[in-house]
Amino acid sequence: MFRLRFLGHRISVKRNVLLMGSHMSKIVPGRERECVWCCVGGQQRQEKSFDAGKDDENSLWNNETRALMNRNVVNSLAAKERVMMLRDRYSMLYNHSSTKPLSAAEAREFKEIEHFLDLVSELEAKQKEGEELEALVKELCVNDDEELRAEAEKEIEEIIKPKIQELENVLAARLLPENEEDTSCDGALLEVRAAAGGSEAGAFANEIFLMYEKYAALRNWKFEIMEKQQSTESLSGIKSAFALVRGLDAYECLRFESGVHRVQRVPQNSTKIHTSTVSVCVFPQRDDDRTGDVSPLPTSEISFDTYRASGAGGQHVNKTESAVRATHLPTGIVVAIQDERSQHRNKAKALRLLAARVHAQRSQIQNEQFRNTRSKLAGSGERGERIRTYNYPHDRVVDHRCQFTTQSVANTLDGHLLHDIILHLQLKLHDEKLNDFLQSSSPVEVASFDGSSSSSNTGGNAPRNTNRRVTASPLSHKLSSE
Repeated sequence: MFRLRFLGHRISVKRNVLLMGSHMSKIVPGRERECVWCCVGGQQRQEKSFDAGKDDENSLWNNETRALMNRNVVNSLAAKERVMMLRDRYSMLYNHSSTKPLSAAEAREFKEIEHFLDLVSELEAKQKEGEELEALVKELCVNDDEELRAEAEKEIEEIIKPKIQELENVLAARLLPENEEDTSCDGALLEVRAAAGGSEAGAFANEIFLMYEKYAALRNWKFEIMEKQQSTESLSGIKSAFALVRGLDAYECLRFESGVHRVQRVPQNSTKIHTSTVSVCVFPQRDDDRTGDVSPLPTSEISFDTYRASGAGGQHVNKTESAVRATHLPTGIVVAIQDERSQHRNKAKALRLLAARVHAQRSQIQNEQFRNTRSKLAGSGERGERIRTYNYPHDRVVDHRCQFTTQSVANTLDGHLLHDIILHLQLKLHDEKLNDFLQSSSPVEVASFDGSSSSSNTGGNAPRNTNRRVTASPLSHKLSSE
């Protein structure tokens, strides 16, 4: 059971229940940081909303400043242009659907835009409701009706303003520029390799791989193990492992895991603390890569070799050449798969894995802004090069990118606290995007419904623009055809 906050009230629902059209927040026991969930087109998705919880001393801004930055994003000229573009696109898809059915991609896009514009309408409605209550408060001040005025002011402060801030936070996260990889892929290709540390590194690599499998189960993602090579130094360790993770926001969350993970603990046959490392790489898995036996790569660029598989399998592996090695000739990337008894299934897996690797390499070269080569993602594997440390003697996990610490290694490896770390990394990225967006787009000065104004001069690095003033919500999505 999860404890959820629904429109200000805490309720309990089963984990797999989907609440249509409602905003929910998962409450992490002992913490107040929230992540908003909603349902789009019958699917549960995580709605990014970085507004709750205690101030993070490692973030660019505190929560009050961040909320003001989110408001400036929502009311910026770039946001108005974005909403107008989405409104036109929504109208086009709406009219197109009346003549013939939309494709799967178009239907998904239609639902996404519809949900976004519904949030815009909800924000406008709350702003209008706040303006009406503010006018009522002024009228009651003239009539000296203190009781009704106090009730109206209480509703504004406790219901209207928090709801407006929540909607502004959600819309700001949707309006900020996104990494093209996040929107164009439907999953993640996960690679875990043992690095420095010998048998202890192999054992920890297996634990890290299992952590992602458990985390995927908690998120209701599909976790498909594509290849797992056991370590020769330890029965419980692995040399490397590959998995295909499919699900909503899978790559968006797991991409933060790329890098060197360091563990500090005392091995069973030793009395001293041993430090070892594991390299993790996460590549985007695109929609085009989902085809089973059909490779998106030209067949002229691929060379196939078949051979007899090694390991368990009895006489079958000795009689048939079921193992497949696929080589991409232009890049030299090689993939070998032997875990299936059927050569056709091994070939399909090899093609899919090869296509993902080639596509990741090409996209990294073409897009310098998001270029992260495999060596950069995984790092060198040295002990001093790490993104996260799992310290067993002190029972804590420290992510060095956002300086966030959890106090339970076991709960982190179970996948439960991993999402909390990812949320802090998303928060850090959100603040950086906010800063870049406000610096480049010169947000307008915003007038709230109570007449007070706000600007971007709040302690961050974003420039202030006081030449333009917006007194009403610039966002609307009502279609002229309706």
